[in-house]
This record gives sequence, structure tokens and C-alpha cells, in this order.
Amino acid sequence: MILELFGSPGAGKTYIINQIHPGAIKEEKSKSDHLADPIKKGIKACISLTPYAARIRRTIRKCLEECEIAPPKYKPVTINDFIWNISMLGSVYKLSKGNVYMDEGVVHRVISMCINYEINKERCCKIIESLSYVIKDVKVIFLNVSKDDCLKSIIKRDRHKHSIDELEGEILNTFLSSYEEYCYCVSDTFKFEQINRDIILDFDFSSCGRNM
Repeated sequence: MILELFGSPGAGKTYIINQIHPGAIKEEKSKSDHLADPIKKGIKACISLTPYAARIRRTIRKCLEECEIAPPKYKPVTINDFIWNISMLGSVYKLSKGNVYMDEGVVHRVISMCINYEINKERCCKIIESLSYVIKDVKVIFLNVSKDDCLKSIIKRDRHKHSIDELEGEILNTFLSSYEEYCYCVSDTFKFEQINRDIILDFDFSSCGRNM
């Protein structure tokens, strides 16, 4: 089974994945994890060079043709970095022989890319639809948590791992508002399963059917 979540930062995606499969995602790296990083990077690089990954990149770029790409608004990386990251993850899905649990899967990363470069919601949905061959056997679930609750979680956790963790004030509020709008749009368009914090522990994740 391949399961991926999407939702606003602070919604609790990583927490939920670790509740479903303890240890699936590590918040803090140990010394041995750091030593393994070069190996992991090498594997990811090899996966990104497969014909399937190249197909995913072509698919995304075709959707972005004649689209004016704004400078990065929140995360200071190139859009090509996002595209390669999505293609690598999509290839992992295809090559995987066991269970895969993602707190931020293909759908979430497409949404993140579109928010970061101010690509409108309609084109965001077009990209996701064009990647239907990538996520056709993936259980995609929208973790629907209000902007206010996400904001409280972000402030409470006080994490400083990524550039996005440094957002604050009106910029953070606008950032979360964009996520809320895009996630609702994507969920409504593709009729993805929704869960919230109140039903997480009672939700049967194995019951989710195929998407798209």
C-alpha cells in the first residue's frame, strides 16, 4: 500500500504517519542517519535519472508551458528543484515493493510548488490530473485542519529546520491561507478522502479506495 497525505503546514501530517507506522518518519536525525545521507542522496539521484522520472518531469513541464513563473515566494529554491523532487518521489512509488507512507506526497509537493511560484489553483489541478498515472494506485488523503489550528501548532512546535519555519506574522498567515485554499480546491476537484484531527485515531486508513 502507498499512502500519502496532503494538508497545510502544522496540520500534523508527520505525526499521523508515525501513528500509522511508528518510526516511518524521523523528526530528529541520529549520527548514523547523517552518515547514511550521502548514500541516500546517491540512491535518490539514480532514481531521478530513470526514464519514468524523466517522463514525470516532461509531464509537469508541459503543464507549465506558457505559464508565467513568479520568483519563489516562500522557499528559496528553483522550480526545477521542485520538479525533480516530485519526479523522484513518483519513481519511488513505482519501484516500491512494500508499503510507503508519505507525510508530504506527490499531491502535497505539487501544491507546495504552485504556492511557492504563485501558479494558480486551476493549473495546480491540471498538473495533478496530468500525473494521474503516478498516483492511480496511491491512497491520497487530505488532512483537513483549520488555518488557526495549524498556526497554533507551528507556534507551539517552534521548529527551525527549514526556511519556511522562519515565516511569521502576516507572511505566515498569508502562507497558511494559500495552503487552505489550494488544499480545499484539490480535494473538491478530485474527491479525495478527508480526515480531521477528531477522527484520526478511529479512521481506517486501509479502507481508502484508489484515487482518480
